[in-house]
Amino acid sequence: MNNFSIRLIDLPDELILIIFKKLNNVELLYSLMNIDRQLDRILYDSIFTDCLTLTRSSFNGHINSLDNQILDRLCRDILPKIHHKIQCLTVESLSMERILLIGDYPNLHKLCLASMEEEKLRHLFNEENSLLKKFQHLSTFHFSVFNKSVRVSYDLTRFVFKNMFKTFPRLINLQFHQLFNNDCFELSFGKEISIFSSCFLLELHITVCTSTDFLCLLDGRFNALRHFYVYVRHFFLPSPDVDMKKKLNKMKRFSLTSNNSTFFYNQTILPLLHRMSNLKMLTLNIIIEEKKFVDGNCLNNDIINHLPKLNHFIFNIQSRIYDYNQTDIRSNEDIQNTFKSFQNHKINSYVDYFPEENFGQCHYYSYPYTMKNYGNISNHFSDGLFTCVTKISLFDERPFQHEFFLKISQSFPFLEELTINNLQSQNKKSDDDNNEHLPIIKYPHLTKLYLINAHDDYIEQFLLHSKSVLTNYISLSVRYYTLYTVTNDFTREETKINSAKIKHFFLAGRTIFSKDFREYFPNLKCNYY
Repeated sequence: MNNFSIRLIDLPDELILIIFKKLNNVELLYSLMNIDRQLDRILYDSIFTDCLTLTRSSFNGHINSLDNQILDRLCRDILPKIHHKIQCLTVESLSMERILLIGDYPNLHKLCLASMEEEKLRHLFNEENSLLKKFQHLSTFHFSVFNKSVRVSYDLTRFVFKNMFKTFPRLINLQFHQLFNNDCFELSFGKEISIFSSCFLLELHITVCTSTDFLCLLDGRFNALRHFYVYVRHFFLPSPDVDMKKKLNKMKRFSLTSNNSTFFYNQTILPLLHRMSNLKMLTLNIIIEEKKFVDGNCLNNDIINHLPKLNHFIFNIQSRIYDYNQTDIRSNEDIQNTFKSFQNHKINSYVDYFPEENFGQCHYYSYPYTMKNYGNISNHFSDGLFTCVTKISLFDERPFQHEFFLKISQSFPFLEELTINNLQSQNKKSDDDNNEHLPIIKYPHLTKLYLINAHDDYIEQFLLHSKSVLTNYISLSVRYYTLYTVTNDFTREETKINSAKIKHFFLAGRTIFSKDFREYFPNLKCNYY
């Protein structure tokens, strides 16, 4: 380290600064602070001390504490000297108290708590706990909760909210959801919502169990709220206690996302949007089930015409109909014609009909696509480049061929997580394992594969090294018997290279494993059954 620092200090300060800006702040402070005065002078700059993330991400996406050696040096030698300079701080549950007790952090305005456990959360917001009281000036607070059952109890939700605005009375930005791609804090107030309010809160990000849970927050308790981003798990008819006519004239940005279908689009979503007459930006990422397709004409008549100040509309909508009339089939051209009035938008769409499940789906979205997820992709998926998407799911009643996966890999170059729901066998399979005539598909960022509801052919599609290249270690969810079959009782040479990339399993249908199994997956770290 001394030799390295000597070489660094021979460089001009300007060049050192350029190098340091390309490196991680925490690693720089840990490695180089208190070694040389010249380096210290540069490292004390606000560029390197304003915002610190004192956590690390594990393979499965969970947020963990820093290594003990790094944490000890930071707490002993570095944080006591720079705590007054820190404006944004991210910590996790285990090391939180140790870090926050080091100093007063007088200039801290943004605090992020990652992977909080429920009991620690209760302790943290207990009125007798003084740990957070010194941060009453905090303006931005983000946190996620580690919760094995995903849902958080009614009483915990009410307890946290009740004490949140007492602890941080001048909070402007509050985020209660999936901040770090790990466990999700799903708010659920139940029938009794606590009395809490704020006249300062401008921006709110939450994940809720039901539509009722977020509608009750729009009763005027946050009368300054401008930006509201919500993920909803389930939609219900509005409760009689919810005022669905109260105007939300201060709302400027609204984002609504759900991965589950809503049967109450006309009763819940549309009346809510009609209350936001001054809305400027709207994002809808939803699945609608109605008796007929909700198309471009519906969006124009039922949403755009009611929002005169709307100038930015982003949407990704799957409109589904069940028990559809076989004589009234609409084509993709029909759907595209309903978007002729959207002159400032490029709209991509495709229409699918699934006879076995007896439903039709019309999927359309504004392009370029800016969301991270893309669900229920079928063979009718249209080409495009989706650089923001990291998580997709595939579904069809028709088989996915190798060419389809090639198109998927090209359309989603930063794909990290893939789910396949398709029980149909591929009907264009090579007779040999070499597949020399097929292009090999590369997945440079893929780390999670969910193949529980996939035919054997799709497990083979990813395990055969003549078909796919897995660059990273993989977390794989699959049925044991399927894996057994595809690998020929864990002896098949052609699937051995990619099998060595599997680091984590979720295996359905088996709890005892042979020696051959363990040898076939040499990098396996842990199993879940």
